[in-house]
Amino acid sequence: MKIVNEYLINKGTMLIEPTFDEFGQLHSFVTEEYTSYLVKKSPLTVVDDSCFYYGSSFHGRLDASEKITGDLSKIPICISEANRIFFFPLESPHNNWCHWVSHYHVSKIRALGPKLSTIYFNNEISIDVPYERGGVDCKLAQTAQFRYIMLRRWEMTHKS
Repeated sequence: MKIVNEYLINKGTMLIEPTFDEFGQLHSFVTEEYTSYLVKKSPLTVVDDSCFYYGSSFHGRLDASEKITGDLSKIPICISEANRIFFFPLESPHNNWCHWVSHYHVSKIRALGPKLSTIYFNNEISIDVPYERGGVDCKLAQTAQFRYIMLRRWEMTHKS
C-alpha cells in the first residue's frame, strides 16, 4: 500500500473506503485492480477532486444524476464521461462512513448476514461491507440503469 496526499479516480479504481488514522482524521483507503493507496483525504474529497479533474464538480454531477434518475438519496454519479467511470455510494456521501464503489468492477454481491454483505470484484478481490445485500444490489442496479441512460445519450449525440 502506498500513502499519498493526492489521488484521482481512474478506470482501475474499484473502491474508496473511509478510514481513520490514530488522531481521528478521516482518510481514504483506495483499492485499484492491482494496488491500493492510503489517501490523506476523505472519500468525498477524493470524489470531488476527481469530478473537478474530469470537468465538473461533485455537486454538479449529483444534480444531474438526481434529475436523470429521479432519485434523491445515495444516487450514483458519473465521475468521467470520457472514461465511462460510474460510482455509487453505499451511504449518504456526506456520512463519514460512506463507501464508494465502481459499477464497472463489481461481479456479484453475496449476503453474509442481515446487515453484512460481500462485494466481489472482477479481479477476484472481495470486501465485506456493513450493508444489507438488497440495498447494495439496488444501488448496483440503479447505477446500471443510470449508466445505460448516459451511454445511450452519448451514443446518440455522437451519431448526429
